[in-house]
Amino acid sequence: MEHIKDIFANLTFNSPSNGTLHPTVQNAITQSKIPVNTLGYSVVFHVPAGKFSDAKPHIHQLIEPFGGFNASLSDGNWFDHRNNCWCPEPIILVKSYMTLDVLQQHLTATLQRSYLMGKDLGESAIALEIITNNVMLMIPTH
Repeated sequence: MEHIKDIFANLTFNSPSNGTLHPTVQNAITQSKIPVNTLGYSVVFHVPAGKFSDAKPHIHQLIEPFGGFNASLSDGNWFDHRNNCWCPEPIILVKSYMTLDVLQQHLTATLQRSYLMGKDLGESAIALEIITNNVMLMIPTH
């Protein structure tokens, strides 16, 4: 298993601001004259559903720099090597979107807080996805 600092030291981020949207979509946005903010990155925390209420204070700290989150119930499974079987476990996927600058600025703290949340919840691991080129458009209405 690689140390997390080695994984992220070699990770390169591609800026979503240049060409990641299909040209037809980009053209429609440009022609609409409606201002749009592009959030091109996301993080997804996988939290056991049965521990979600205990995780909420941690989640609020984790997503504060990103400005918000969406949560959805999902079917999870993990393999128990000791008993050689699959263990179904409902999970909550907590997803936040952000710009590259915000992700880079808060990545170290996000990793540390994720570790602490996992320890506090008594989990042997916490899953965190970092998704590049996962564009969300924010359309201000005021």
